[in-house]
Amino acid sequence: MSFTNDEIGELWLLVFLNPSKLTDYEIDRLLEHREGLKNRIQHLWCTFPESLESVQRYRARKKEMAKLPTEELQAILDRRMARVQDFLDDPCDMDPMESSIEASPLDYDENIASEIVRERKAAEKTASGVAT
Repeated sequence: MSFTNDEIGELWLLVFLNPSKLTDYEIDRLLEHREGLKNRIQHLWCTFPESLESVQRYRARKKEMAKLPTEELQAILDRRMARVQDFLDDPCDMDPMESSIEASPLDYDENIASEIVRERKAAEKTASGVAT
């Protein structure tokens, strides 16, 4: 059974309380969502603290890359697209251990460059819409 973000927040706090202090209603709610909570806790257990460190690296790298001109960021994206196109042209020619076409983690330059370029284009569009 899935639950909303509000329910996640409510249930998450209950998980850390002493079970003997919980009301019958709170126990029923936790048991009702036991699978979802177990999956969430397992995911957090498996990704902590790496997921936080990834966000930390992403934010630091984004600050650095935000100083680059759009052309340089676009060149990063173009190189990525060239690798993807090489794979699409001849997938048998690629090293099977190479992960050049797989989705990149949050803190990879290609992802950050793409986000910055998208933000800049949106800002230009907004600015040109306001100017007209």
